[in-house]
Amino acid sequence: MRLKLRNFRYLAARSTPHSMAAFTMVEIALSLAVIGFALVAIIGVLPAGMSVQRDNREETLINFDSAFLIDSLRSGASNTFGLGQNDLTNYVLAITNISTVCDTNGAPDGAFTPRTNWFTTTNYSLNGTVTTSNLLTNSAIIVGLLSTPKYISFFPNQGGPRIISNLVTADFRTISGAAVDQGASKSSRDFAFSYRVTVEVIPSGNYPFFDPNWVNVTGANGVLPNRPVLGIALDPSVAAANIPVGYAAVGGFNANTPTTPGHVFQVTCAATCGSFAWLDKTGNLPDIPVDSVIVNPNFPQQVFAGTDWGVYYTNDVTVASPLWYRFENGLPHAMIWDMQIDRGATTLSVWTRGRGAFAYPLSSSPIVTPTSLAVSPATGIYGGTTDLSATLTAGGSGVSGESISFTLNSSPVGSATTNGSGVATLSSQPADKWQFCYRNGHCSNSGTRVLELLRAQPISSSLALSSRNGTFGPQAPMPEELIPLPNC
Repeated sequence: MRLKLRNFRYLAARSTPHSMAAFTMVEIALSLAVIGFALVAIIGVLPAGMSVQRDNREETLINFDSAFLIDSLRSGASNTFGLGQNDLTNYVLAITNISTVCDTNGAPDGAFTPRTNWFTTTNYSLNGTVTTSNLLTNSAIIVGLLSTPKYISFFPNQGGPRIISNLVTADFRTISGAAVDQGASKSSRDFAFSYRVTVEVIPSGNYPFFDPNWVNVTGANGVLPNRPVLGIALDPSVAAANIPVGYAAVGGFNANTPTTPGHVFQVTCAATCGSFAWLDKTGNLPDIPVDSVIVNPNFPQQVFAGTDWGVYYTNDVTVASPLWYRFENGLPHAMIWDMQIDRGATTLSVWTRGRGAFAYPLSSSPIVTPTSLAVSPATGIYGGTTDLSATLTAGGSGVSGESISFTLNSSPVGSATTNGSGVATLSSQPADKWQFCYRNGHCSNSGTRVLELLRAQPISSSLALSSRNGTFGPQAPMPEELIPLPNC
């Protein structure tokens, strides 16, 4: 028994050092200090990070909303129809207009009491007196109040001319926010992100007390349509700044102003616009709103127009009726809200609605647009006549004013000029015993498009003229070989 006990003690004594291994108090203290320091750092940075994230979100929402509101003011609330004609009332909490009468030096005139107008969807207040009239019941009223000019001429019975100064502010809840912010309930309104907008609409004519340099160049809308002007541009190549040449991009549709149609207009001013003249440069543009316009500084006769259906351009705006082409190379058919050119005049940037931004390198020469010639089938009866027709297009638009020459077995049979749709028609050609096959060729040195007809052997008393279509230009040259039709 003693021997066993001694062995037990021996084994226990040898295992003791291993069972007592552990962290020291110093190591534990250091670990706790590191953890505490990390927690303090995280807790200290977390509020700042959350604040930055919140600020970024709010700035993003305000930027989206501001672009929408500016477009609403420019278009007269027409863009709010996508929300619903009266749905803008769900986002405007209140509009306030403080009107003050000032003298010509901009100082308030004590003879007139300032007016404070306060509008909501349920109440209206004038200097503290509340009524239930003049409510914000639809988008047109809201945009109308936000469009109130900052300065209005005022001519009282005594004391000379005065200016009414309007301070317009509006409280909004976000239009572009999350779905939880869009609800119509009181809780949704109370907890949604909201902000205050100060609107300043500065009139551009007949305000000599503030800026004597403004000149009204609308010309009583004799040429320029009485529709929203959605964009303007100046020609940077003019000889002097006081003789500007400008362009106006006009929205809406021709049916709204049938006596003054058009979407792109050019104004040429004499010195300081003491006199001016408008020209319609719409040409073959489709009847769709033009939202922006810009001039290529490197090639000023080249003008770009941003429409509701993509970008169009003309290589020569100086002609009476410019030929416009739709830009098809990598650009979507989307609404073009804005176009800009960098300071070095190297790049055109195009900003779409919902389809992103695009860049295009500018040059000092025309944009080469391949043309496509499509031949229309024709039929005729022996002894009668037939019409030969071909359609010339470029960039999706008909090319007008071009001569199409028709030749039979290398002998000319006549020519025709393309109309506004790009169609050239050679009428009343004899339909004899020959059947004709078309061949498309390149442009000749004179710029004339050649459509060649190949004479074949007689086959019957009736004939059928079939077509082969081709594309011209450096991007898609036509084959030179002549390919006969099955019966030729």
